[in-house]
Amino acid sequence: MSAFHPNVKLPIWVALVIPGAAYVYRSVQRGFDFRPDLPLDALVLAMFIVLLSVVYLGRRARAQYERDEHHAEEDHGEDQGT
Repeated sequence: MSAFHPNVKLPIWVALVIPGAAYVYRSVQRGFDFRPDLPLDALVLAMFIVLLSVVYLGRRARAQYERDEHHAEEDHGEDQGT
């Protein structure tokens, strides 16, 4: 792997917990005021959801591609009689 494409995968549930914990921490620092800062919090949440969706769909597509490649290799091996 190159430096431009690191092989680090963060589980989706961790990606959800980190900003949630940051929001709780910010709210506690404000004196347990859990009201969102609109419209900034709404904008950040929307961008976060879009980013998570892209990552999820990308991971699904990559897993499907790898499964297809694996099956193609198996089929190719059977054709050659190995």
